[in-house]
Amino acid sequence: PSLPVVIGEINSHTWAFGDIARHEQREACRRVPGLSLVGTVDLPRISGDGAHFTTDAMLTLGTRFAAAFQGAKRDWLLVPPAT
Repeated sequence: PSLPVVIGEINSHTWAFGDIARHEQREACRRVPGLSLVGTVDLPRISGDGAHFTTDAMLTLGTRFAAAFQGAKRDWLLVPPAT
């Protein structure tokens, strides 16, 4: 029960159920102790692909995940862990 878990926000703006999935991710983080959600929709994706992150975005995402695991509070940490 004390294991921290960090998930990345569903980033697709074109997927039919993306808004629903992002809403449910936030709700899960509010309900489940130790579960945090890291924002991703602001990160650049590969041109023409739209689904995969660029190399720089992957490095940023890794930094965000590491900080979330360390308990840092940042503007991109969409939902801090429930207590």
